[in-house]
Amino acid sequence: MLHRFARPFLVIALVASAAALAQPTGTLLVLNKADDTAQFIAQPSGETVATLATGNGPHEAAVSPDGRWAIAANYEDRTASTLTVYDAHAMEPVRTIDLGESRSPHGLAFVGGSSVLAVTCEGSAHLVLVDVETGEVQARIATEARGSHMVAVTPDGARAFVANIPDGTVSAIDLVERKLLGVIPTGPGAEGIDITPDGREVWVTNRAADSVSVIDSQTLDEIETVMCAGFPIRCKVTPDGQRVLVSCATAGEVAVFDRKTRTVTKRIAVLDRGEGNDLGPIGVLITPDGTHAFVANSSRHEVVVIDLGTLGVIDLGTLGVIARLETGSVPDGLAFIERTPDVVPLGESP
Repeated sequence: MLHRFARPFLVIALVASAAALAQPTGTLLVLNKADDTAQFIAQPSGETVATLATGNGPHEAAVSPDGRWAIAANYEDRTASTLTVYDAHAMEPVRTIDLGESRSPHGLAFVGGSSVLAVTCEGSAHLVLVDVETGEVQARIATEARGSHMVAVTPDGARAFVANIPDGTVSAIDLVERKLLGVIPTGPGAEGIDITPDGREVWVTNRAADSVSVIDSQTLDEIETVMCAGFPIRCKVTPDGQRVLVSCATAGEVAVFDRKTRTVTKRIAVLDRGEGNDLGPIGVLITPDGTHAFVANSSRHEVVVIDLGTLGVIDLGTLGVIARLETGSVPDGLAFIERTPDVVPLGESP
């Protein structure tokens, strides 16, 4: 099956074919903010198999725990507040969810293994809970902070943490009682956020402070703040809980933290700063098996692929970029579907 938006994209291999064989198997979903599209890229071939319309200015993406649904948050719609839901297997749009009074949806995180999605709504300072299968908005919880941008949910689905950029804070929310637990100061420009697999620590990137804060998810105390130069804007914890990857937008690098020591063990160049003053890496995604990371170089209209090592064991000696995937204009939100596409790339026969 072909989609009318489908078109091939160039894959620039940086290593020999042996490294290509080590690339992940599945489908990478990329949201192109300036094109208003969702791009599905088969892995490891790097072929774009579908490019589908979204709403205006899609920023963040998510895939449901069962792998059935893919979601785009249409952040820049001014006349509506919507999510676009796709069949992740057939790569077809299936519904648009209207969030009503909750404006500017951005950060996305599924609650436990359910079909309930937590959505930050920056324009109305809400965390919205919506069932993506039925389209029902189940709750609106006030964050009591400005610029509620990104969200992370504990593995047990009990709590959510929302990063609030202009306030430099994190809102902690009880998802069972559906109420605000407190607002935690972290640092100017609090934006990127993730939770360790054991659910104990919340990592927050404070982009304007060039720092990363670590919060105890139960006591809500700040455990430590460490410096991270270069406008740290997103963070992702590896599935084994041993490392944290932080994209540093103005440095053009990804910083690799040792979670236990909270020190930077390596910085990976993903954008040559000598090529210009473009804003570098933003969105970061780690594959579920922990073997690879994808990083969106938004102003270069590409996603870089980083080899993290065998079965998620990071080898700092060989850690680095192994491929670059050409995308649409201004890629940012990323998600991963753990299966190869059911559709056929343009130019091939079913």
